[in-house]
Formats: sequence, C-alpha cells, structure tokens
Amino acid sequence: MYWASWLQVVSGLSSELVNVKKAAAMDSEVLNSDVLKLSKGIGNIAEVVRSIEAAGSAGGSSQKFSESMSGFMKMVEEELIRIQAQESVALMLVKDITEYFHGNSAKEEAYPFRIFMVVRDFLSILDRVCKEVGMINERTIVSSTHKFPIPVNVNPNLQPISSAFPGRQRYSSSDDECSSP
Repeated sequence: MYWASWLQVVSGLSSELVNVKKAAAMDSEVLNSDVLKLSKGIGNIAEVVRSIEAAGSAGGSSQKFSESMSGFMKMVEEELIRIQAQESVALMLVKDITEYFHGNSAKEEAYPFRIFMVVRDFLSILDRVCKEVGMINERTIVSSTHKFPIPVNVNPNLQPISSAFPGRQRYSSSDDECSSP
C-alpha cells in the first residue's frame, strides 16, 4: 500500500507543474520582441493622435476623439509599463532558478527558458516511469491474489520434519551461552 500512495504523490507532480510545459515552449527573444512591437505600436498610435489633434480644429467630434484617445493612451502606457516590469521580473526569476539549479546562468543566458525544457523532459520521463511502475504494481497485486493449489490427497503417514531426525535435539538460544566453571 505504501508504494501506491507514493506513486500517487509522485505522479501528481506533473499536474502540479503544468505551467512548466508552457514555459518550456516560450522563447525569451520572441517575448522580448513582442513587448517591443507592442511598445512601438503604442508609439505609432500616440503619433497619429497627435497629428489628428494638430490638424483638427476645435470642433466637437475631433475634440471628443482626442479626449477618448488621450484616456486610452494613458491606460495603455500604464499597462505597457506593467508588462515590461513583469517581463523583467520573470526573466530575473528564471535567471535565479537557473543559477540555483544549474549553478551558472551565464552559460544559459542565450536560452534562459532552457531550465523549463529540462524540467518538462524530466516530467515526461517521470510520467512514463510512474505508468510503468503502476502497471507492474497492478500485475503484482493480481498475481498475489491467485493462490497456489494445495494438493488434496496428502499422505497421512508423513511425519513432521522434526520427528524425521530423532537424534537431533531442540535447543533455544539460551542453550548457546557458555556457562563458566
């Protein structure tokens, strides 16, 4: 029974670390590139809004658009700053994890998410081993429930082994001790 509970705990590790597989699929350069594209896109929108404000008159629809876009741009810029901060924190934490488990994050600097690939591969192997151990455990349980056949016609004239050797005496462990003269 001990093995079954141990196996459940170990096989649950993969479900606990489900995000590792997602992180292993990420590329830090793509993430960085996406954040830069987002930043440039927001800059382009801000430029268009400024050109509309400069070309527009003090009319109602142009002013409403400018006010709406100004509020939107403020919200988007705050969100972009938050995203950039989260990206920096995430990369710093990945570097710390790599340093902790690998010992030298400088070697892995080109591929900072490589540690997640290693853990993902480990979890795949662990899942496979847990399934194999579970199958072996099931086979063991099934085979232990089958009883070996006991012969029905036992010879009543057979004697116990101890009576087959009449010259041998039984003794206890206290008989082994030597008594001093």
